Amino acid sequence: NAETTIEFNLSNATFATVKIYSVTGKEIETLVSGNLTAGIHRVKWNAGDWASGVYFYRLIITRIEGEKKTLYNKKLLLMK
Repeated sequence: NAETTIEFNLSNATFATVKIYSVTGKEIETLVSGNLTAGIHRVKWNAGDWASGVYFYRLIITRIEGEKKTLYNKKLLLMK
């Protein structure tokens, strides 16, 4: 199965971005980029076009003051 669900919880409504990166740090896909409400969010990544290997996802929120903060930077292992 080449699909996974990334789940995260936001304590406040905010602008959020979820991106997928290769093991070399190259950005390969943006899953979310927009305003999200407070609460639990689930984002699906269909990795059918990508080779088996290690990938990373990063959740970045932007506060009202314009400050960006990385909340999650986690590893994904894709096995086909």
